[in-house]
Amino acid sequence: MTYCGIDIGGLSSYVYLTDASGKKKWSGPVPSTKAGFAGRLRRYVRAGLRIAIEAGNQTAWIYRRLVEMGAEVTVVNPQKVKWIAESRKKTDKIDAKILCELLRLDGLPEPVHMPSPQAREVRGLLVARRQLLTARTKLQNVVRGLLRQEGVQLAAGELTTFKGWKNLLAFGFDQDHLLRIVTVYYDSFVSLTRSLRQLEKDLAEQEQQDQRAQRLQTMPKVGRIASLTLLAAVDDVNRFASSKKLVGATRAWLPRFARAASGASTGGSAGRDAKSCGRCGCRWPTWWQSTAVGPRSPCGAGSTGWPSVGAARRRSWPWPDGCW
Repeated sequence: MTYCGIDIGGLSSYVYLTDASGKKKWSGPVPSTKAGFAGRLRRYVRAGLRIAIEAGNQTAWIYRRLVEMGAEVTVVNPQKVKWIAESRKKTDKIDAKILCELLRLDGLPEPVHMPSPQAREVRGLLVARRQLLTARTKLQNVVRGLLRQEGVQLAAGELTTFKGWKNLLAFGFDQDHLLRIVTVYYDSFVSLTRSLRQLEKDLAEQEQQDQRAQRLQTMPKVGRIASLTLLAAVDDVNRFASSKKLVGATRAWLPRFARAASGASTGGSAGRDAKSCGRCGCRWPTWWQSTAVGPRSPCGAGSTGWPSVGAARRRSWPWPDGCW
């Protein structure tokens, strides 16, 4: 068995290799490319190759490439590798060696979950959609502010539709340059809207292919975007030993999921956005409880709108046995 630590860099990465006894086999930089990693590491795969890398912006494709090559890859959070996070003498070689030694001695922290290809695809589509929405909203605000300076007041939602923009262009402006500016922004609005519609079609296809998304949408105020956001973040629910671990691991994005589902800002921390179920101790977002037809907990305990959910029904949910 060969053990390997890789400190990933932009143009080149540092590789440190040892055998099972800790004797160094090779160390040095390799190009941060598919061919670079394959050329140096493929020769060790047949006898067994275990690799440790840190999570970063290049981790996804490197992890996928190394796994396809036949290596056993462990991804760790660099902030949880104490010897690296607290080291005052940080170099690529030292970090790679520490990763290699901790891997060999089974001293690495809990691995970072690497999302499945489907989850990565959905995440990418959701991120692209959010960025396009942000860009379109900024564009609308710029035009609204520009016209306000000229004494033109627009009704709410006037710039959210093609009809509103066409009415604005037909309005007529005292200054010719305003018409030219608004025309340019309108062209950008059209392009962004068409791109958003294409992404919406792609997300709709993802929704149809995943029955879990459709089941999640049986909950009040949970639509396509909210359900896909939740599924893309959780990915493989079996990696959580219990419902409490699931909620604990997802507290960072739980408020965002609530906003996506309800259209309202939840505010505060995720801890304040959740309450405990009296039946099983699970935690759930308070926006479920606040809906007029929503239950007091996902399991149906004290439900005002949903019937209590039995074990047979829960097994058909996208979550393991229990409320989640």
